[in-house]
Amino acid sequence: MTGPSLAMRLTAWGAGLLFRQLTQSVERQRRLLLARREPVAPEPTASLRRLCTISAEIVPDGFRTIHLNRRRDAGAIHVLYLHGGAYVLQLLTAHWWIVEQIIRRTGARFTVSLAQRLVAGGQPLPAALLLFAPWVDVTMADPECVRVERDDPILSVANLRMSGAMWAGETDVKDPAISPFYGPVEDLPPMTIFQGDRDVLMPTSRDFARRAMQAGVRVDYRQYKGAFHVFNSAVFLPESKHVYARIDQMFDRLQSEVVP
Repeated sequence: MTGPSLAMRLTAWGAGLLFRQLTQSVERQRRLLLARREPVAPEPTASLRRLCTISAEIVPDGFRTIHLNRRRDAGAIHVLYLHGGAYVLQLLTAHWWIVEQIIRRTGARFTVSLAQRLVAGGQPLPAALLLFAPWVDVTMADPECVRVERDDPILSVANLRMSGAMWAGETDVKDPAISPFYGPVEDLPPMTIFQGDRDVLMPTSRDFARRAMQAGVRVDYRQYKGAFHVFNSAVFLPESKHVYARIDQMFDRLQSEVVP
């Protein structure tokens, strides 16, 4: 696509108003996070409930895991979806919209740091990584991130650094388990990355993709002009429809390459 659609421009403006609190002062944001009650994630949408049978369990590390199985035409590809939220925010309804689009395509989304740990441990890897604006460096050290911040309607570099440090705790923020940008990329599975250029995560997402390609990893990196962070959660956008059409192609390839 050559430029942002009118719908993208209007949605980015609206997103800036809706998520304005994410760009407020670091200390105010920290106080709000520390003072809040334990957040409760929204339940799957009604349309997802019609599409899937749904169950939940608490896994050994204490996280609630939700299982969704298509009622009809279940494919052979298993899905692991890990939602965003700067490591400190709960799942949003918009994440369920993404899940629904992926389930309709019987696909998978994974996380880079987990894949790196699987490589290091010699464990089986996913067939592919599908990444929406991945946050691969919580230090936000690239000066270009600050430049992009002027055009980002949602995210703030300072608040992201604060959130990353809270998540890391006593762990070095450059530990690959926290910031996979600093970890090995040579043996990662093929990656498909969708990224907007009005997103402070764009510089490191783009450079991570380049590093992986230089290391011989098959990477399909798609950058969308005028697009904000995880714009494909607004599934009605022309740009989002383009994203999901590309995902269809990716899943078709996986079906032919991986599924017997």
